[in-house]
This record gives sequence, C-alpha cells and structure tokens, in this order.
Amino acid sequence: MCNPSLRSFIALLGPTPLTYWMGSSNDFGFCLAGDVDMRRFVYPIGSMTDGDAPKTPQPEMPDLDPELEARLAAFEAKARARREAHETEKAAVRAEQASDAESVRGAGVGLSLAYTILGLPLAGFGVGWLLENAGIRGWTPILVLVFCIVALVLAAWKSVKYVNQR
Repeated sequence: MCNPSLRSFIALLGPTPLTYWMGSSNDFGFCLAGDVDMRRFVYPIGSMTDGDAPKTPQPEMPDLDPELEARLAAFEAKARARREAHETEKAAVRAEQASDAESVRGAGVGLSLAYTILGLPLAGFGVGWLLENAGIRGWTPILVLVFCIVALVLAAWKSVKYVNQR
C-alpha cells in the first residue's frame, strides 16, 4: 500500500521534469503515486509555459447571508483600524529612532570638539616640554598658544561643517 502523504506530494508536483521522468511506471520498487493517474500530471519538457496552463473555470460565489456580510464588514473595519494604528505606532517609533540617532551624532561631534579644544594645547605643551628638555628654551608657551589657536580654528571649522550637513 502506498503512503498517502507520498501520493499527495507526487500529485502536487504537477508538470515538472521529475514527473515527466518518473512517468506513471513504478521503476523503483515502491509506490510512487499509487492510484493517482500520473498521465494528467506528465507533460513533455517544454511543452507548456505558464501562460498555456489549462485554466479551470472559477465557480461564481453565491450571495452571502446578510448577517455574515455584516460580520465580515465589521471584521474588515476592525482589521483596517488596527492596521492604521499599527502603522501610526511604527511611524512614531521611526521618528523617535531618527531623533535618537541625531542626538547620538550631535554628542559625537560635541565630544570631538571637546577633544580638539583640550587635546591640541596639551600636545603643544608636550612638544614644548620635549624642546625644553632638549635644551631649546622658551618654546613651551609659544607652542601652547599656537596650538590653542589651531584648536579653536579647527573646532569652529568642525562645528560649521556639522551644521551644514544637517
């Protein structure tokens, strides 16, 4: 006896090269399609395209009971309202995420400006200290002042660039 699920699976294959190759014979020693007439599923390869598939006439839908139609309309209205509410919630979440991303980006730019304003004068002091230890005197205050000016110019340029990107 053939397994009913296997019979159903093979019946669902429809016109494929596999069903054409298998045909309606039982070459494998077990039931491939059982009592399913494989001739209605077997077509020569390339004989049909999707547009040539036989169409079965669709039966006309009978008129539904008025009570059932009312229940269906109410259900569709509830589904539509829930979908609109869900889309509104999703839009609010997207807007919140966009504002959070903008806040994080602004915080990153702010930290970059702070590191520039604090780091460059410290770097100037470090270079001046190295020159002082190497025997060249008087460069520490000059380098700190120059690096402070460079830091302020660079910070102003970064902030203008950030504002213009928004």
